[in-house]
Amino acid sequence: MCTRALLAVCPLVPIFVGASLSLAHPSPARTASTPSGANRSGADEIIHWQRNRHALDHIPSTLPRETRAVIERYGKWAEENEYQLHLTDEGDVVLLVRGSKRPKSEMRLIEEADAYLDSLLATEETDGASEKDTQPLVLIQARSQKDYNSLVDHVVAMESYLTSWSRSGKRDSGFVLQKPLCAAWMEDPPGVEEWSPENELVHRMARLRLLRSFGQLPNWVTLGVAWVAEDTLRRGIYCFPYRDSFVGVSEHSSWSKTLKQRNKKQAHVDFALVSGWQRGTWDQDAAHYAFGVIRFFERAFPGSLTPFLTELRETYEEKRLEHFADGTWKINTSYEVSHEDQTMLLEATFGDSVFSDMASFFKKCMPTAKLKKKKKTTRR
Repeated sequence: MCTRALLAVCPLVPIFVGASLSLAHPSPARTASTPSGANRSGADEIIHWQRNRHALDHIPSTLPRETRAVIERYGKWAEENEYQLHLTDEGDVVLLVRGSKRPKSEMRLIEEADAYLDSLLATEETDGASEKDTQPLVLIQARSQKDYNSLVDHVVAMESYLTSWSRSGKRDSGFVLQKPLCAAWMEDPPGVEEWSPENELVHRMARLRLLRSFGQLPNWVTLGVAWVAEDTLRRGIYCFPYRDSFVGVSEHSSWSKTLKQRNKKQAHVDFALVSGWQRGTWDQDAAHYAFGVIRFFERAFPGSLTPFLTELRETYEEKRLEHFADGTWKINTSYEVSHEDQTMLLEATFGDSVFSDMASFFKKCMPTAKLKKKKKTTRR
């Protein structure tokens, strides 16, 4: 048994004033590697990209504009705290780590995570990587509590709406934000006996991908996708947002067996256990089902996850607006997609028998074989 510290935080993130939002093998073409043959020499060359090193005052003009902007926003903090910025070859992911670290394994894991998420989010028409998703993902592995606190102050200075979150953010061991689009975790947080920075990287990168592509989604969807990515790439789950209780060794890898046991006598899944799971809380039953439902989508209905998430996003964007008789409107900052709407979208995407199909899937301990696809219902 081990004691967990209070972990990940993902505050509600406004996109604009008045709104709130609250793997496979790596591709050789995308793998960032240890730099050789720098354009300049010296400790000021903290940018690592395509086997070369660059100083902050010589950011390569061939990098995407959005990536250059990210380097400008985080470069000064990195330089002052002796961190390096490592970029994938496309510049679509930026990893900040302590200057003495050579993050070969982390960069390889980023490539594996990106490939797996592309596969998970692929549809019959796309490969899962949207051309609209041009904003780079920023991942920061803080070497100490001091650096982590300094980083929180830095992102708060970027976005004033985060001021009220600053204090609680420093009490946690990691965060995920939509604006700015970044995630961070401590390399070895004090007081935590079991910790996997590699799992933290995969988990938080998955959540960033969802935020970038779909915005605010129900809590169970976001965490379910992140846990499925962890389980697939790391063969176990170590990131438990908002859980501060004991975690048994078996809890890292027994979730499919737990769901099999729970559904042994169930004809269908009680989706209400999952749909209303509130952010900022821990619910053991909801966590297991969140993981299981996403795995169900992946294995029983490959290619259907992105259409479902797109419907969720459109429902959220439409129904969070409150319209008035005089033609004015306002955004309901506390709106969440209702249980009824989530249920309707699930049945429309996966068929009327989706909840009995889920129970059957769990009873079989999540088989990899594709289930017979049910006829879709018409969206009401």
